[in-house]
Amino acid sequence: MLAEAAFYVVLFFLPVYAIGLGLTSEQGALIAGVANGATIVGRITIGYIADLSGNINMFFITHLLVTLSCFFLWFPAKSFMIMMVFACTFGLFAGSLTPMVPLCSVTLFGQNGLANNVGLLGIGMVLTTSAAPVVARVFYEKLGQNGAGYGTVALFCGGIYFLATLSIFALRMSVSRKPWAKI
Repeated sequence: MLAEAAFYVVLFFLPVYAIGLGLTSEQGALIAGVANGATIVGRITIGYIADLSGNINMFFITHLLVTLSCFFLWFPAKSFMIMMVFACTFGLFAGSLTPMVPLCSVTLFGQNGLANNVGLLGIGMVLTTSAAPVVARVFYEKLGQNGAGYGTVALFCGGIYFLATLSIFALRMSVSRKPWAKI
């Protein structure tokens, strides 16, 4: 649920962030488009890799990579090329969230009750995805105007992904402490 909230904040703020860096609105739109396009590749590729390595394992790895990309690519980004690298990286790994939720639910609870489990998660996602862009905007208005700019939004998203990654790691360890187990 946390990661879904950050996912939409990133997509909403990427073009504005780019304009804040001095890029054109066309470049900002292109960056957002590339991030969205990369989600298509990520959903297919990550799904295939998850079949080989385990759904929860892949869920953890993708969240870790998105967390790192928010902190080490998006936050320090000052150029069009770095923003494009971030958009590709973010889209490739963050796009796997939507198809991985039902797969992880089946891994944890089996197919019985899948609709109920995913439905409950969906309700939580609606709440977090509705609130997160507003909270990110407040962070920008309260902290970003003091010279930090949209970097506060990048840190906010990275922080949310970090918490989600820690949660998935705890879940993964509760299922099996064997590091190479296919879960």
